[in-house]
Parts: sequence; structure tokens; C-alpha cells
Amino acid sequence: FQAISSLATRTEQGTHEKRLLNMLLDMYNVLERPVANESEPLEVKFGLTLQQIIDVVSFVLHLSY
Repeated sequence: FQAISSLATRTEQGTHEKRLLNMLLDMYNVLERPVANESEPLEVKFGLTLQQIIDVVSFVLHLSY
């Protein structure tokens, strides 16, 4: 949460975006878990998407049969 809040305070945004961010993170507690039963494990999934290809290095292999 500290990384998010420090990042949010160092960015340039409009008044509406700043108000929305403050409203969403106002009651945020890092110690709370989003589960009904605290003894149950929490499964977290995340993905990664390639945004941009900067350079492609190609190696051509000559195979002889």
C-alpha cells in the first residue's frame, strides 16, 4: 500500500482522478483478507501481457542432413 500511495502522490493527475483515488484507498487496510473464513487459503492469480517489442535478434542455423 505504501508503494501505491507514494506513487499516487508523485504523479500528475486531474482533480477528478485524485478524488477517486483518495475515495477508493481511504478505508484500505493492508491487514484485511478478502475471504469469508480467515483460515482458508487465498488463491491469487495474475497475468503478464507483452506491451511492446523493442528489438528482435535472429540466429539462422544451417542444418545439414
